[in-house]
Amino acid sequence: MSPAHNTVRTLQFDVAVPNGWDVRIKGSAPGTSGSVDYPVVHAANFALSATREDFGGELVARMTGRQVFVALLGYGSDGAGHGLFAPSDLPRALQPDWFDPLAMQRPIAGMAGVQRFFSAEGRKFCLYAVLGSYARRAVLVPAVNQFLAGVTIQPAASAAQGAP
Repeated sequence: MSPAHNTVRTLQFDVAVPNGWDVRIKGSAPGTSGSVDYPVVHAANFALSATREDFGGELVARMTGRQVFVALLGYGSDGAGHGLFAPSDLPRALQPDWFDPLAMQRPIAGMAGVQRFFSAEGRKFCLYAVLGSYARRAVLVPAVNQFLAGVTIQPAASAAQGAP
């Protein structure tokens, strides 16, 4: 595994970016007029477009069999640690057999995805990862895990301190 070459930091995340990856974070600060703008981290081992759907549908549709895409979506703090969001902390060791062609937001022949809900630092999140090739999942999943190993979710208090 190659080391990260830079870090992307926001009020909610620190992300060590592996070489060859593109990472973009949007909505990591309070929205305008008091609205809530929940964070979305997009990461891939290919170039991301400037505008992206939350689950990367338009990007995923163009992936090759050697590419991976990861979305980490924040959902606020209400209900954190309960129900669907009961698991605690970001899953960092995804298993190849967790990926399923039917787990994708929009199934695409030959591809596979996984979705995990969890709570961390008092907030709810969804991790969604897509492999460009289901057949190559044993080779591609370690790349996803390498990215996840470099993600730090900041405590809610830290995120709130930076808010205007």
